Amino acid sequence: MTLPEGQRTLELLLPARAEVGEGPVWDPDRGVLWWVDITARIVHRYEPRRGIDTPFEVDSTVGSIALRWDGSLLLALADRLAVMDAEGELEGDLLPLPESDSPTRCNDGKCDPRGRFWIGRMAPDGATGRGSLLRIDGDLTITHRLDGLAIPNGLGWSLDGRSMYFL
Repeated sequence: MTLPEGQRTLELLLPARAEVGEGPVWDPDRGVLWWVDITARIVHRYEPRRGIDTPFEVDSTVGSIALRWDGSLLLALADRLAVMDAEGELEGDLLPLPESDSPTRCNDGKCDPRGRFWIGRMAPDGATGRGSLLRIDGDLTITHRLDGLAIPNGLGWSLDGRSMYFL
């Protein structure tokens, strides 16, 4: 694909054919891109230098991931947070997520500039009004920030960290 004049050309590096590919997280220490295929229940580790994508199956839908201080990954599964090492081994559950009146699953999630993990949750069918936005602090306290959403997605923060954006 060619972009407008003065911009670079895009190149497809990985024809992944994911069911619902989301949540890319660059791991600068390893030089890999982590990403998830939510409904296929797969965490991917893509090594761009070698062109190798390694899939790791998990036992639940996996909405998003975050890098932890020790190099492991935090996984936002359907009903809980779990920890996975860099070789794809689940180290165990970290925290159950609050139950809701109807089924939900985790969707997009990211760490804010203060290191707190924000997770969007949604109904499996994307029904409006059943989604929510949660924040998990370093001490594993869960705070409901917003309810009545559809599909919370695309989390990001301003450079000064004072404003949060999501779709």
